Amino acid sequence: MSNLQSSGRGGAGNIVEKNNSPPLQPEDLQTPTLKTSVVTTGRGGTGNMAKNSDPVETRLLQDVEPYVAP
Repeated sequence: MSNLQSSGRGGAGNIVEKNNSPPLQPEDLQTPTLKTSVVTTGRGGTGNMAKNSDPVETRLLQDVEPYVAP
């Protein structure tokens, strides 16, 4: 069994020894609330930017699952 774990999205700089990493807490898994007036909804580019005028809609934009408008 490996003594290493990933501590981020990827890359060698995110691989750490398990005993040097703090234990995961439930609050670490909560999606943060976006507070800026403009948010990105994808990997980048101006086409992936949206106004943060509705907290519920903005939260849905953070989800991985596709959002289907009512």
